[in-house]
Amino acid sequence: MSVHTRMLPSHPHFMSSGQKIWFERPYSMAAPKWGLSRLIDPALLASDAPIDWSEDLGAAKIDAVARDPNKGELTDVHLTELQCVRHIVVSPNGDETVLIATSDKALTLRLRGTTALRGPVCLTFQIAGLRALPDAGRSILSLPDLLVGRSRKFDRSRRRLLLREAVIALDGRTAGATYQEVAEVIAGTECARAAWKSSNHSLKDRMRRALKAGVVLRNGRYRALIEQK
Repeated sequence: MSVHTRMLPSHPHFMSSGQKIWFERPYSMAAPKWGLSRLIDPALLASDAPIDWSEDLGAAKIDAVARDPNKGELTDVHLTELQCVRHIVVSPNGDETVLIATSDKALTLRLRGTTALRGPVCLTFQIAGLRALPDAGRSILSLPDLLVGRSRKFDRSRRRLLLREAVIALDGRTAGATYQEVAEVIAGTECARAAWKSSNHSLKDRMRRALKAGVVLRNGRYRALIEQK
């Protein structure tokens, strides 16, 4: 029996501010087993995709009802002014998922009621019971600082680069590429070809370690990385 969840198309619409709007459609697949709220075209780069991790993995999410402001009333959210928002996902029933991300933190704001795509809105936050209060409270308190932050920048730390190599090695070997071909993608063609002619095995060993790390990630380690965010 398949689990009914949602899937996004491969190409978004764009707001005048450059933010991407994705209209999800029903699809019969099992996204939850990947820790995702909805499936995404795997051909998309991670930086271009509206990745929305599920709450089961500890992803911070806030629910709110949006409404049009009364005359003279201060508003809470104006999407086109938020640099921390690159993706908005619209469900078939009109609910909007706003993916907020800076270099340090990420949070999902789920809105129902008046659409926030047309202009500024006021928010009434919702918390599902006492047990959800601590996590929801922390997320709500962090929201003001997140909203004035800038969009996520790429972290080129050694740890991130090693993770990148692991994913490239796993994808390449799974697709049938040789270790040398994987090395050409990671280290460059000239460097890889020279290394394969050399008696020095450092780059070859590096590719084997990268593949081993990629297999560990594929087998579930990626979930632990998400929980650390």
